[in-house]
Amino acid sequence: MARGNTGSSRWSNRLIAAVAAAVVMGVIVSTGVVATPSAPQVSKSVKLDHGLYEAVYSPDQQQLLVAGGGSRGDEDGGRIFRLNPKTLETLDTLHTPRQVFGLAVDPKQHRLYATGSRDGSLTILDDRRGEVLETLVLADPSQPVPEGEQKHAEPRHVVIDQDNERAYITAVANDGRVWVVNTTTLEQEPTIEHIGKRPTGLVFDKARHRLYVTLMGENAIAVIDLDQGTLMDKWPTTLEGPIDIDMDHKRQRLLITSVQAGALEVIDAENGSSLGSYPAGDGALSVKLDPGNDHVYIANRNAGTVTVLDGEDYQDIATLSTGTHPNTVAIDPATHHAFVTNKAARMGKQDDPDDDRGNTVTLITP
Repeated sequence: MARGNTGSSRWSNRLIAAVAAAVVMGVIVSTGVVATPSAPQVSKSVKLDHGLYEAVYSPDQQQLLVAGGGSRGDEDGGRIFRLNPKTLETLDTLHTPRQVFGLAVDPKQHRLYATGSRDGSLTILDDRRGEVLETLVLADPSQPVPEGEQKHAEPRHVVIDQDNERAYITAVANDGRVWVVNTTTLEQEPTIEHIGKRPTGLVFDKARHRLYVTLMGENAIAVIDLDQGTLMDKWPTTLEGPIDIDMDHKRQRLLITSVQAGALEVIDAENGSSLGSYPAGDGALSVKLDPGNDHVYIANRNAGTVTVLDGEDYQDIATLSTGTHPNTVAIDPATHHAFVTNKAARMGKQDDPDDDRGNTVTLITP
């Protein structure tokens, strides 16, 4: 009896599957169209204030965090906006005693790191409560400018090594270096010195325990051995002024942008050889790969657009208008939503208050 029921069930399942397939084929034949994934599109933009800079997605809080550094000369500190990543609604505004520009989250320690480029600081906050835990002065502007420099080193990008409990921060200077902070004690550790001229972007390679750092001042990538805490190699780039970098960990490739070239260069992370350069847009600045859907997003500061490329062959998928000066890109890996901060046009040293497409955050949906 049991065998008869099983056979009947299997026959029914096959019949249902056959009917479903016939329905699908009927739709294709009648319309002549096969469904394909939709291209990325701008879903929404919202206007904030206080001179927007970097955005980062917090998987711990499931929020988008946006740095508001303000204008040069502001004396009321900085802002960090907490946004709902689905609606871009402002959930909270954190006030920081110092201006903030670059951001990174440490989900393991529930902390948020914010660089203060103008005063050489690093502000560390509790990612949940928004409380300032520590402020480190990495480059003290009250001290004499070092010989060979026009100004003090400026903290720019931050990356977190969660397993080894370290934060790494690029120090933009002629004699560039990387600052190191212990993410448990929140104390500064020995700096990685003399890595090259004007380091800007950096990315962490967990598998090799390395940092790759763009050297904008010498058209190269610094390769740092974190086990030794030293520079181990420099790889030349074909693009002038490499500024930002991300890593395709699956394919072991480095993705590098250049504002001057308006392009993306791809470098083999095994040996530093160039795998080619690909057009983006005028002023190609921030680059982020979403490994889940294999889309590469490039913020083109001068063009006012974001270029979306295929992560396999770097062919153009879409070019989207987002704001006056697209500055940084952040990714929510779960929803594959991309977020873009757009800076405003300038009036002297201040943002243009009448620029409706500046100081905005744009949501791009796949």
